[in-house]
Amino acid sequence: PPRPRVAYHLTTFGDLVLRGPDGQPVGAPRRKPLALLALVVAQEPDGLSRARAATLLWPEAEGERARRTLA
Repeated sequence: PPRPRVAYHLTTFGDLVLRGPDGQPVGAPRRKPLALLALVVAQEPDGLSRARAATLLWPEAEGERARRTLA
């Protein structure tokens, strides 16, 4: 049977926070994974390439190093 949909709320202004259906923060507040989630959501429906995400999150890193860090 299909799983019921669960609503999450991603706050991107002020603090970057992912909240579950109960309104409580989900997981530990790790900035880069939440930033990646925000980037992916913002790029929908076109998607976000791995290279573009790496450039946005690690602009100081060399191309291949940034892509490996993203993995």
